[in-house]
Amino acid sequence: MQQQRQTGSSSDDPALTERTEAPISCFSTDSPEDNDLIEELLDRYGFQYILERVKKTINPFPAIKPMTEEIASEVYDKFWQRLLLGTVQNPPAYIGRMIHNKCIDHMRRYITEACHIVESYSEGGLDILESAQVIADSEGLRDPAEEFEYK
Repeated sequence: MQQQRQTGSSSDDPALTERTEAPISCFSTDSPEDNDLIEELLDRYGFQYILERVKKTINPFPAIKPMTEEIASEVYDKFWQRLLLGTVQNPPAYIGRMIHNKCIDHMRRYITEACHIVESYSEGGLDILESAQVIADSEGLRDPAEEFEYK
């Protein structure tokens, strides 16, 4: 197991450090310095920053464009919760990955909600599917969530 430096740690509990591979100080935000760091990061990478990144990310996917603010809000909340646990080494990359994952979640949810409205009728042994959408299985067409992951 990798040995971690514990600078500024208020406790030397090796069991917790060994299990989590993180210094104890990462789990407490009692000090004013930690709160100042969190506020600084939230100012720098605030809701507007996240919203602009979400808009850029979902631009090629019009199906989830109405969910832009919802996705940004969820990412901002999760980022804030993560900062309470400790520092993030590369906030832009961390936020980018969170946006990517949330967009995939919303795309899958959209597909599930939109595609379950299909009724089947049987006339003379032939199944006729009725839906408000046209769904074709063709070469070059992938699941939109998979398509999002490739971009």
